[in-house]
Amino acid sequence: TKLGPYEILSPLGAGGMGEVYRATDTRLKREVAVKVLPESTASNTDALSRFQREAEAVAALSHPNVLAVFDVGRENDISFIVCELLEGESLRTRIERATIPWQKAVELAISIAEGLAAAHTKGIIHRDLKPGNVFLTEEGVVKVLDFGLARVQQIASPEDRTLSLDTKPGTVLGTVSYMSPEQVRAKPTDARSDIFALGCVLYEMITGRRAFVGDTTADVTSAILTHEPQSVMESGSGVTPELARIIVRCLEKNPRQRFQSCDDLAFTLRNLLAGSVESRISAPRSGSSSSFAEDPAIAVLPFENMSTDPENEFFSDGISEEIINALSKVEGLRVAGRTSAFSFKGKQAEVSEVGQKLNVNAVLEGSVRKAGDRVRILAQLINVADGYQLWSERFDRKLDDIFVVQDEIARAIVDELRLKLASGAEAPLVQRETDNIEAYNLYLKALHHWGLMTPEGIRLARECYERAIEMDPQYAAPYAGVAFTYIVGGYWEGIPPNEAYSKAREAAQKALAIDASEAEAMGAIGCVHTFYDLDFSAAESQFQKALEIDPNNSTILMWYGTFLTIANRSEESVAVHRKSYEVDPLSNFVGSHYGQALHMAGRYDESIEVLHDSVDRDPNDYFARHSLGWAYRENLQFSESMEQSRKAVELSNYDPSVITMLGLTCYRFGDRAEALKLFERVETNAEKYVWPVMIAMIRWIQDDLDGTMKYLKTARDEHDAALAWINVLRRGSRTLNLPEDPRIDNFIASIGIP
Repeated sequence: TKLGPYEILSPLGAGGMGEVYRATDTRLKREVAVKVLPESTASNTDALSRFQREAEAVAALSHPNVLAVFDVGRENDISFIVCELLEGESLRTRIERATIPWQKAVELAISIAEGLAAAHTKGIIHRDLKPGNVFLTEEGVVKVLDFGLARVQQIASPEDRTLSLDTKPGTVLGTVSYMSPEQVRAKPTDARSDIFALGCVLYEMITGRRAFVGDTTADVTSAILTHEPQSVMESGSGVTPELARIIVRCLEKNPRQRFQSCDDLAFTLRNLLAGSVESRISAPRSGSSSSFAEDPAIAVLPFENMSTDPENEFFSDGISEEIINALSKVEGLRVAGRTSAFSFKGKQAEVSEVGQKLNVNAVLEGSVRKAGDRVRILAQLINVADGYQLWSERFDRKLDDIFVVQDEIARAIVDELRLKLASGAEAPLVQRETDNIEAYNLYLKALHHWGLMTPEGIRLARECYERAIEMDPQYAAPYAGVAFTYIVGGYWEGIPPNEAYSKAREAAQKALAIDASEAEAMGAIGCVHTFYDLDFSAAESQFQKALEIDPNNSTILMWYGTFLTIANRSEESVAVHRKSYEVDPLSNFVGSHYGQALHMAGRYDESIEVLHDSVDRDPNDYFARHSLGWAYRENLQFSESMEQSRKAVELSNYDPSVITMLGLTCYRFGDRAEALKLFERVETNAEKYVWPVMIAMIRWIQDDLDGTMKYLKTARDEHDAALAWINVLRRGSRTLNLPEDPRIDNFIASIGIP
């Protein structure tokens, strides 16, 4: 009934290598699957060793097409593995119900091959692949199960760990009908043995029968060694000759004549599917709103890291982001923003779901394997309407060629979607900004941390940007990155504005001195002019120049929209924020600013809807809750406002500005005693820089106008970024009812705030 912290609920099944139970993890409150050795083999040394090997083998993997292992343990002489609980059916059950259309069978085989490729990268050979060891989840995800017969071998990279887990010479393991000839002969096996087994599985999915049959085990093994299976072309399933040849190659008796890696097999199968819809691609498209011709739109999903080193995750993410940046500058092409596209990372979402949520009609996905000074990139462009490939390619290059590869991918997409490049088409879409690959790696790592949008992520991003600059002082992009880490981080990290905005300006100016067309640096300068200089004419000029170069950059659009709010141009602000939101609809940072713009334009219900979407996506996003509390207050929903604001205060680790907003709401509509305690906490805060405007607001709502003026002047002297918001806070609220005073009016007019 219980194994450690796992409460056993019911049996799920049993096989030669163990029994599986549904269980509850009492610590994390989730259902899991627990696999244990049956009593009959618990005392068997070989079985125990094989069981432990399965745990080690699968735990070393992290791939969406391989069953995830959470824990391993031993309790009361019972050895067990804890893994994810799957709902669905085995491929064996699916085949027994009916044969599978060949296109769907190929899609399943691609997923199996990708899971096996991840295992092979770790030096793990499955050796018992069969339909019973492949699971199809209710969400349509393919999972390879049961590495109980896995063999962990020496793999090429000297840095990889080597485990000596071979079985004794001459030992035959596996399920006979799917064994490779070398397994039958008890000879050494490698990845090509799994390719043989996958060929058998693909054959069976399409034909409904096994490739090698016989009345006895001896007959089956003889067939594997000496016979060729009946051609799949005779199955009446409409299989193409190309697929028949692929299956025959998988089933070659000599391993050297098979595909040499599962990556190659998956790549070939993808191209097969792409070719099968070639006529569809070239045919005229319908007049639907999602038509490429009318409204070409693409999402570039984060490329999957297939390297042995998980540190290379940032490298694969960075490649995707570079392609996003390049495509966003192509006239007539809508490109989903980075945050929205990356929200699908690791989820194996159907392209139809991606298309619906991001309002795109094409999806680019791929994988990256980096080893030493070489990189292999697989990329495929998929049509959302029917799920088929429009284009795919594999690139095996030196790292020095990474910019060329990215440009080739971007240009292939432009060609495939039948878009025209602007004048100067001969110039690369992806610019080679540095020859220092280490500097480029650090820049990509910075993008990875920046994308997390957390205080720690921003700090780590800044460190990586600065190290990239040390490697190559003439590399413009990291300077622009540093500028934005100070603009956003100045607020989140409590860096005094004189320091934060001075450093942001300096970094952005250096970027523009190196590359005068660096759009994000222009956007950063626009932010400095807005929040530090209070020079609104210069700010707008910079934002507009930046958007001429990069019109679909959601970050620049968001900051320009914020500028328009501060400049008291509410409807313009909403329009620009809406465009930013359309580009990056799943970005909470973008969504929260859009929600603020809506409520400041008096569109409270719309604001609450947008902000609720952000909170639903990430209940721990304090900025989204802070903004939602503000919107509820302006919509005269005071209890809801205080509920959201209190949660925001806790999640923000008691950030002074968030506390201030809760205090203002409490003072006007709730408990004044609580408000005064909150105000005292802000004014006595010694751990983090407190914006003087926040204290000015505290004094203002309490009718202490002398104190208000004192702190407004302090805010001016310290270049408090919140000072730019002073009229929005005063005039943009219909609930705070801040007292009027000619000194305040004159002060605000004197510093030039609209």
